[in-house]
Amino acid sequence: MQKTIAGVFAVLLTILAGLPNATAGDPYETSWSKEMGPILGGIGLTSLGLYLENEITPLTEREVDSFSEEDVNWLDRGACSNWSPRADRASTLLATAFTLSPLTLFLCGDMRDDAGAITTMYLETLLLTVGTARLSKGLAARTRPAAYNRDVPMVEKTKSAKFRKSFYSQHTALASSSVFFLATVYSAYHSGSKWEPYVWGGALCSASLVGYLRIKAGMHFPTDVLVGALIGGFTGYLVPRIHENHHDSTVCPSCDTHGLKIRLNFRF
Repeated sequence: MQKTIAGVFAVLLTILAGLPNATAGDPYETSWSKEMGPILGGIGLTSLGLYLENEITPLTEREVDSFSEEDVNWLDRGACSNWSPRADRASTLLATAFTLSPLTLFLCGDMRDDAGAITTMYLETLLLTVGTARLSKGLAARTRPAAYNRDVPMVEKTKSAKFRKSFYSQHTALASSSVFFLATVYSAYHSGSKWEPYVWGGALCSASLVGYLRIKAGMHFPTDVLVGALIGGFTGYLVPRIHENHHDSTVCPSCDTHGLKIRLNFRF
């Protein structure tokens, strides 16, 4: 909890440092009217989610012995035989890497100039993504698919409450929100670029890979991953959109390698 509170303060301090007035040449603008909703919403969701999660108790051996794959819906049933600590670790590493991927945006000079606004938007994206995931886990308390697998040691299933936090996949949500945020912001500065389809395609593949590994690890059902990808992706897309600067069009001269003006007209 202390780490969470420290993280919230870090987010607030970053936002306070990144609220310059937007000009007609900036794709995004930050202001207190735009920031208070995501900030307070993210803090509220995270706090409530952590409280509810703290009330979840570990599985008991009797509960585990009573589990049957037949009790799981047909779409998710196949995941009940999965268990791979290696895939679990790989998914965590990849999700962490994708969470850091928006830093590549600052390779562009114009985006480095707008680092305050972009950083503010991204931290809000992360805050909302984590908050909705924690709340969902706390409310659903869904058993993970590996709990149905007889090959998984009983002590692994019952040592903590983590085996009752399946819905939905926070790993997938974080990866999805991060790469979709990257793609959305990239498109704002590089509208019409030949690389734009590849950036969006890469975002889809990245989120899908993390989701696949979470299923293979036995940590999540397909529906956990699907919901996490959808909510995370929507969050990563929405936060930049609500920060769009509705002043005149702008260009990104430092990124226009073909000598063509990139015009950005925003309407939400």
